[in-house]
Amino acid sequence: MPPLFYMKRMVYMTNLSIDIETYSSAPLKKCGAYRYAEAPDFEILLFGYSVDGGDVRVIDLACGETIPPNIIAALTDDSVTKWAFNASFERICLSRYLSDMGIRLNPFHDSHELSTELAKYLSPESWHCSLVWSAYMGMPLSLEGAGAVIGLEKQKLTEGKDLIKSAVMESLTEYADLAADEMKKAVHTAGKTVKKEIEATAPKDTGAYAKSWAVKKVKETSQSMEVVVYSKTKYQLAHLLEHGHALRNGGRAKAYPHIAPAEEKGLEKLETELKKGLS
Repeated sequence: MPPLFYMKRMVYMTNLSIDIETYSSAPLKKCGAYRYAEAPDFEILLFGYSVDGGDVRVIDLACGETIPPNIIAALTDDSVTKWAFNASFERICLSRYLSDMGIRLNPFHDSHELSTELAKYLSPESWHCSLVWSAYMGMPLSLEGAGAVIGLEKQKLTEGKDLIKSAVMESLTEYADLAADEMKKAVHTAGKTVKKEIEATAPKDTGAYAKSWAVKKVKETSQSMEVVVYSKTKYQLAHLLEHGHALRNGGRAKAYPHIAPAEEKGLEKLETELKKGLS
């Protein structure tokens, strides 16, 4: 983690309205906001804000955009009032986000002579919750419901959801394409491994049987690929050599297992290649 530092106030503003879209593998409804934000894979995907009632801006953090320095500074400045619907959630999540950046969250607390440790969360002193205000005025406790009461268009209320869906689907599509490419490479490599193992361990007389094995792609789609390892010219011998067979004059010919062990090696190679390609 980078060294901790304070953000100096870089622009004068009175109010900062905030809305965020986040991801965490921890289930929010079961574990609560603190555990949700503490998950190792927690991240803020979108950061929307408005300064003093001005135009709304949305920062796409998931795609590499960054929050302007003056907005970062305002988050730790108690002279700037932060507004959010269910403000405690925004405050907790942004505390994690700023901590990961190495920014100290409460300069007053940290510099106080009685403080024994750095603040773990942004001070709630400068945060106002519009959800609480809605409840106080007898309005619905959902953002959509409160918006409907004061006459906001539904389209305005669903823009955030549509935007996050678009961003998530774009990321998932990119990952799916990458995963499919890596999967196909792994399948191809595993097929070659099976062929090589059979060639190395197959019974050898003239060597023609071992050399007859090949890898062939039998099916491929955008998301999958199937290959088969087979004997091109000596396929009649494969089962007989692998499992043995009854002799014409009685008794049984010795089995030479070479296909099943090769398949196991191929599966191991497939797993290894998939892990390497998707890590």
